[in-house]
Amino acid sequence: MTQIKVPRGNTQKGVNETVVRLLSENVDFTVPSVLLDIPCGAGEFARYLQSSYPRLKVVGVDIIKHPDVNFEFHQMEAHTYLKNVSPESFNVITCVSGIMCFDQIRDLFACFHGALNSSGLLIVTNDNFMTVRDRLNFIFFGCFKRFKLIYNNNEGIWNILPPQALAMHLRRNNFKNIRFEYASVYMEDWPLIPLALIVYPFFLTYLILLKSDLSIRERLNLFPLKSLIGRHYVVVARK
Repeated sequence: MTQIKVPRGNTQKGVNETVVRLLSENVDFTVPSVLLDIPCGAGEFARYLQSSYPRLKVVGVDIIKHPDVNFEFHQMEAHTYLKNVSPESFNVITCVSGIMCFDQIRDLFACFHGALNSSGLLIVTNDNFMTVRDRLNFIFFGCFKRFKLIYNNNEGIWNILPPQALAMHLRRNNFKNIRFEYASVYMEDWPLIPLALIVYPFFLTYLILLKSDLSIRERLNLFPLKSLIGRHYVVVARK
């Protein structure tokens, strides 16, 4: 693999690095593979993947066309593309910081499942508003730190999706081996770590005692201590 710096793209810091690590841990790039990056945005991450893994074919989909691409690009809506692509076309699908841009999210995950081949890998990342910073912001201002209290009609990102809801979409669409990781801790978050250490035992007790069909291990994976600090979560799952 050529050593190229992982671009940040239009997401929180450290997110794309986490995605690349998870890809390297779960995908054999020594054999030909096909990866769908949706939405691919300006294409920085898709270009990086295409340049770094010679045997990987990268396909990008977005509603905005960008001329500087070195991968197969389709300018169209995600649902339109996924409903017309051949079943089991991809080894991997990545959706980095884009899931909140879509309507009909339940149908989208069904399309993800259908587009992946047997044992295909799905990686989705999203902003985490379960942090202590967001909880404090909600107490005083009625909204989470990175989301507005009131949305404009032309707002691009408004359909907020908490980790537990994303996990539900994955389970209902028969994804397996679901694993969450939290990323993007900034220096200004460090002073909040003592507060997180105070809050987490109470949250953990409630989490464990809560009636649910999730095992204790699944609950702890969904909400580890870092979920109170990390501004972004990354989930990886198998078809």
